[in-house]
Amino acid sequence: RYTCSTIVKGMHAGCTTSDIDRAIQLIEEVGAEKLHEPGRVTTQKGNDKLVEVLFNTLLDACVAVHDLDRLGKVFGMMATFSVAVSAVTLGTMIKAFGQCGRLNLCHETWNSMLAADVRPTIVTYGCYIDACTRNHDMKAADRVLAQMVESGLQPNVVIYTSLVRGCAHARDPARALRLYEDMRAANIPLNRMSFNTLLDIVARTPETVARVHDLLRDMRADNIEADVVTCSVLVKASCESGDAKHAISLFRELRKHGMAFDEVAFNTLMLAC
Repeated sequence: RYTCSTIVKGMHAGCTTSDIDRAIQLIEEVGAEKLHEPGRVTTQKGNDKLVEVLFNTLLDACVAVHDLDRLGKVFGMMATFSVAVSAVTLGTMIKAFGQCGRLNLCHETWNSMLAADVRPTIVTYGCYIDACTRNHDMKAADRVLAQMVESGLQPNVVIYTSLVRGCAHARDPARALRLYEDMRAANIPLNRMSFNTLLDIVARTPETVARVHDLLRDMRADNIEADVVTCSVLVKASCESGDAKHAISLFRELRKHGMAFDEVAFNTLMLAC
């Protein structure tokens, strides 16, 4: 069991389907009885939790390679090995289905979870909302958000960022800015990714492009340094909107603040000229 845990936990985003197959084979060779056998320093309950973590890590590896077939096989093994399915496990399944564009399976998994009286955590809600926004279904995302708030949980920066990304897909910068104001009002600390996501949609729209400077100011006030992604997003957005003059002006201002640009940003700027 400990050998299985070491191998599976050593998996990362760069793992291959062959790595997953070897891990599956090893677990099958160990068998359910030995896998559930408590160690000298663990109780049966504690060991069962470790086994659940083991399978969830393997599910995460399947998500990383976008392999629904292997994901289904591992999930099926959990029933064979009598591993309890938690909200964490189901959140991983929803995340995988969302990334592969199978929103219908996300809905089915969510409904099955509620029918089984498995209580969603904020992470599970986040996975479901991200799946909805990723697949351009803001109505479903709003419905899940309402359910979450009704359950007593409040959205965090990860969920807000998913919603802002959904606004980008829906070309709705006004709502993205309202979500930003909601975060500010709720004293939810933003991170660089949330600012970059927001800047991307705001900078692409003529009606909201004036807010870019306000967002950069807030970003600096929060002691969050703009990175190469921030700079590239802003310049690229200005170029794509056909405003080369504004792109050059923005480029000079960002350079004045010591911000870095990558090759893509420079190429985009030259093409706009």
